[in-house]
Amino acid sequence: MQNIGALMGRLTITAMAALLVAAPLNAQEPPPVTPPPQQQMQQPQLPDSVQDMMDEYQELNEEVGMLQEQAIAGSEELQERRDALDELIMGKITGIEPEFEALIERLNELEQEAQAAQQQQDMETLQALMNEGQAIQERLQGAQNEALESEEVEEHMNEFQDHLIAEMTEYDEDVPEKIERLEDLAERLNAALEEIGFA
Repeated sequence: MQNIGALMGRLTITAMAALLVAAPLNAQEPPPVTPPPQQQMQQPQLPDSVQDMMDEYQELNEEVGMLQEQAIAGSEELQERRDALDELIMGKITGIEPEFEALIERLNELEQEAQAAQQQQDMETLQALMNEGQAIQERLQGAQNEALESEEVEEHMNEFQDHLIAEMTEYDEDVPEKIERLEDLAERLNAALEEIGFA
């Protein structure tokens, strides 16, 4: 079954923005702390209509992501622009949250501690670790959101996005329509998940 929390975190950004913004953090992000078995069992099944949208989103997102990788791999200019954007975003984030690196390290530790607690069926400790992990993730997300709202970052992101889409369109002329569809699906999925109580 889908990890709804992780999915919602991804869908709250438009599809194209998610592709562009994820790069600076992906290399450092640990896997999410695993919920206790009781919580996993309590998650209700998604309606078929929502699951269908989710499946389409994931399939299309993967396709567009592969085109993005192909476009960047084939363009030194895009690689330089991406690296500069990554550096700018990370500089903004660490300026907002000076303990960024330490918090990432702590999340990695929490993942290991949570796995040990789950193996020992120590649900009280596991819940405490999950609460700490959630608080750290919210803190990091807040810093990232603030960084992305910077006028300088927005300007560089828009420039990179324009160049990236143009390069991707060289490989697939339907890229703009596919990105538009992803954004539409993300909006509809957010609304549907909120309506059925997953938000």
